[in-house]
Amino acid sequence: MEVPHPDELAIVRPDGEFFLIAERSWVHSTGKAIPGDIFRNIVAFKISPKTFVAHRERVGTPDYELVFSKVGIYKVLLVDPLFADIEIKTRICEVTLTK
Repeated sequence: MEVPHPDELAIVRPDGEFFLIAERSWVHSTGKAIPGDIFRNIVAFKISPKTFVAHRERVGTPDYELVFSKVGIYKVLLVDPLFADIEIKTRICEVTLTK
């Protein structure tokens, strides 16, 4: 990735569940993701689908769980900012997980 890049990263599972990997610091931040100010300067980010865990963005879910747990198409979103009321440029990478 070019540096600096957007400071928020999320993965959307085929069932629509949303995992927050990197987020900017703000009032409602979970504190369970990579801080955005650190993430925006990371040149490479390696993920092992068999073991990669992250925080699912839903109240009452476990702190961390396996992200790549279902067969199908995953969307990796690189954006700045992730949650916004305005239309923003989002970089999307689709990854297909098969058995």
